[in-house]
Amino acid sequence: MTAEWLFSPEALADPTADIDNIVAFGRQVLEEDADICEINQKGLRSMRHKAGVLMPEEYEIASLPQLGARTARNASA
Repeated sequence: MTAEWLFSPEALADPTADIDNIVAFGRQVLEEDADICEINQKGLRSMRHKAGVLMPEEYEIASLPQLGARTARNASA
């Protein structure tokens, strides 16, 4: 996993800013989130799991495979 932290020049110049602590905390959160996501994904492989409910924003993403197939068929026709 790669993460970048962008600090303003003022923040970097501030002697009271604990940049190392901020970055360490950010890394810890990212690692914990990755672990939880991995555990969650393992649960999604359960045979009892059929499908979840999509949020409205996800319907366009869900339609991308069909769009790709239509585009490929049209290109080969």
